[in-house]
This record gives sequence, structure tokens and C-alpha cells, in this order.
Amino acid sequence: MRLYIDSCVYVDFLGIPKTDLDEVMSVKASKFFCYILQKGHKILLSGWVVKETEKILSNQNITWESLKPFFSVYNNLIEPMPYTKEDQQKAKELYPSNYDDALHVILAEKSKADYIITSNITHFNAIKTAIPILRPSEFLSRSL
Repeated sequence: MRLYIDSCVYVDFLGIPKTDLDEVMSVKASKFFCYILQKGHKILLSGWVVKETEKILSNQNITWESLKPFFSVYNNLIEPMPYTKEDQQKAKELYPSNYDDALHVILAEKSKADYIITSNITHFNAIKTAIPILRPSEFLSRSL
């Protein structure tokens, strides 16, 4: 299975809570990533996810480079995906008011993802795609 995972799920997985709800999200993301490791599902890791994750974590002085050892157990599952200026332009045309998530959808489609996994379903549901969009816990419920 090929999974495009939104940056918010990586942030949840890292367990950097801002609210009590974030702690719950962290547990769910951890279970999700453990399941991926067990099943050997492909992680479609776009350059856009890396950039967004670094932006989110910059307040904590954390870079993606510093996270590589943390994610090293997933190395054989990660499929890197660059993004192009054409992808960015298409995202701006598709959904100008939510360019960031539109670019995720475009990259997920381009990489032939089976699912888009995000903690933020609301933003993604406004963007039309044939790829199912699920929260980590919803993916686990369907898979177990």
C-alpha cells in the first residue's frame, strides 16, 4: 500500500504537544506509524511535506535533517518525491485559497497514493480527489 502522509501526522508522531488534544493525536500517530512498519507500507515522502514539517517545527528549533535518525527505521519504506514548479502552479489553479493542501493532493495523485493520511480532514475535503483521505485512526480501523 502506498500512503501519502501529511506533515501534521509527522508532527503528531514526534509528540510535540501544544494542547491536551495534541497528546491524543500523538498516540494515534504513533500507533499508525508502528502499523506501517509492521505491514511494510510505502511512505510517499514529498519535498513539500519535509518543507512544511520544518516550518511547523521551526519554533522548536528542529530541522528535518535532525529527525533523520528518528525516522531511520522507516528508510526502506520511504519513497522520496520531489515537487516541481508545474506542481505548484497546478495547486494554485486547483485551489488558490488552500494552496498547501492542494499541492499535497496533486503530489499524492502524481505518486499514485492509495490513501492520503492527515489529522486535518476538513482542509482536504474541499479539494476534489479520488484518493480516500483518512485520519491515522480511521486508516487503522479500516485496516485492522
